[in-house]
Amino acid sequence: MDHLGMFAKYWAPGKVKTRLAAKIGEAHAAQIYHAMLSYLVQSLQSVGDRRTIAFTPTDTQTQFATLCDSVAESWDLTPQADGALGRRMTCFFKSSFSSDIHSFATRNVVLIGSDCPTITPALCSQAFDLLRANDVVLGPTPDGGYYLVAMAKQYRDVFSGITFSTESVFEQTISKMQRDKIKYALLPPREDVDEYSNLVDLHKTMTQNPIPDQKDLMLTIQAALSTGRSV
Repeated sequence: MDHLGMFAKYWAPGKVKTRLAAKIGEAHAAQIYHAMLSYLVQSLQSVGDRRTIAFTPTDTQTQFATLCDSVAESWDLTPQADGALGRRMTCFFKSSFSSDIHSFATRNVVLIGSDCPTITPALCSQAFDLLRANDVVLGPTPDGGYYLVAMAKQYRDVFSGITFSTESVFEQTISKMQRDKIKYALLPPREDVDEYSNLVDLHKTMTQNPIPDQKDLMLTIQAALSTGRSV
């Protein structure tokens, strides 16, 4: 069974995309995040055999259930574990590999963030395909992190000792896998949306490669960019 997971945070103004909010305001930043999350829920609803949104805070399940109403039974919901990002990802992978759904054991897990709307079903499928011959797959971001991490068959410790939220997360993770002789593969780089410049780049990409299902996201981005330019 192939399992797609997505980490997501409730889209309260002032609680998400704080660096982006410094340029476009907390309300617009929250709207951008909600629009990206909504788009990914829709566009990835058929990827893999099972899909789970791991959400935070733990008391926002009702809001996430409402978000997923339009795709019916496509996504499961589970709260994220407590602690730093590395621990939360560790707990997600361990839980996924230890759970059996309808008597089918999970063999491959792909975990993504919710702020990179250029993640496509084809890109997720490529990650699952690469897991047939590798232990770990990473999708790097230009800022030194990664938008996707995937593991095959059983959990391999790649997160301990990594200093997250720094420009060296990807480099540290690669060094750890090389040291531990973990076989890995890389996907093409993608930008997540943390800064205003990332939003500008995303708008350019979507303008050059329009997708009908991205209309709502595009309108939200255009409104936020207008606000940013007026500051």
